[in-house]
Amino acid sequence: MSDSPVAPAKNRLVMTVSLSVVAVLIGIWGLLNQPAVVEMRYSRMTLAELEKEIGKGADARLLLRYGQRLNEAKRFDEAASTLERAATAAPDRSDIRREWAKAQMARGDASGAFQQLRQFVGTHPNLPEAHLLLGRFYLSVKAGKKALAALEKATELNPLFADAWESLALVRYEFALDAVRTEEAMRKALELAPKNPDNHLLYARFLTRESRPQARDAFQKALALAPDSATIHEAYADFLLQRGQGEEDRQRAEDEARAALRENPDLHYSKYILGAALNRRQVFSEAETPLLGAAQALNRDPAVARELATTYRGLGRNGDAEHWQGEYLRRQKYQAERQRLIADALTVPNNRPAYDRVATFLARHGEVEEAIRYRALALGAVPDDAEVLRQVANDLLQGGHLMTALPVAQRAGTRYPQNVGVRETLRRIEERLNGTATTAKP
Repeated sequence: MSDSPVAPAKNRLVMTVSLSVVAVLIGIWGLLNQPAVVEMRYSRMTLAELEKEIGKGADARLLLRYGQRLNEAKRFDEAASTLERAATAAPDRSDIRREWAKAQMARGDASGAFQQLRQFVGTHPNLPEAHLLLGRFYLSVKAGKKALAALEKATELNPLFADAWESLALVRYEFALDAVRTEEAMRKALELAPKNPDNHLLYARFLTRESRPQARDAFQKALALAPDSATIHEAYADFLLQRGQGEEDRQRAEDEARAALRENPDLHYSKYILGAALNRRQVFSEAETPLLGAAQALNRDPAVARELATTYRGLGRNGDAEHWQGEYLRRQKYQAERQRLIADALTVPNNRPAYDRVATFLARHGEVEEAIRYRALALGAVPDDAEVLRQVANDLLQGGHLMTALPVAQRAGTRYPQNVGVRETLRRIEERLNGTATTAKP
């Protein structure tokens, strides 16, 4: 019996359909594994879900997202090690380097962040993003000249790099460099990213410092772009308080300060602005509460104490007014001495004895991060060096800041568990906490 002519046709149909199904499945698989789709899937996962996914095997995209979630959860040690793995798997990705540096800085490893960012620039000398990250690192540790050089290099490599122009403008503004070139950088950033509210806010601050009338419009543009930004509400409120004229501006300053506090109730400077604006309007009974909250948090700011003295005089509470007037004079004296010491230190480059005096003064008065920065300058070391942290912890202890000294010493102990000096400092702090010591040795 001969084969039916229908059979080959049927076989060909089955084969065609099978190949079509396979092609569709391959297409679906390819679609689901496109980088953008994978990134979106990872972005929707919780930390627990990402941990399970990591157990099945991890690529750089998954490691990056997991590291970001760990950073958000303040698990910085785990984040740093995870992101280091991601950087090894994808050595060309600047977003991984950025997140890794964030974890390193949060765990107090400034030297590690510097090393990996410098290495990234070394292996990618023509990548503007690498220079941007290094420039931002230098800005975070207030190394103005080095930040300026790195960010200028980033804009040279890519003249249309909006983020680099924004950071360059910020460096020039923060270090009060040439006003013309500062404004040029700001205008370039605004041209490249006109809808970025941070650019408009920075320009508004610059115009305010230059006493230019366009500042008000710049604040309003920033606020229109980000109406829920507590930072912008606070900055505009401060502008209206300091530079505003008439009852309408005083009322607007109060409204903007309240708006900032609705978005973020922990903005203590907004509490000060609110209280000061109420004082200007002679609503003294409402000014007391926000000003007391600000005075406790901003415990070295003379302006807050002065406003409280004004409040209590307006309320007829002369004893309280005298107390806060005295506190104002004490804080003013502290700020004057602080400014004098810093000015002396900055007069001569690499003036280590002067840096030492500033570091000791700041630590004795409880200013931790600035004390660490100046102690590092005094010792010619990085901020997370064992001896830097040990000396700052001891100075804090000498100034009576026991609970502030403890985390600094613990930070040193975590990074340098075998360091004898660090262990001795921790022991003395623990003795103080247990009430078994009466003095601290330097």
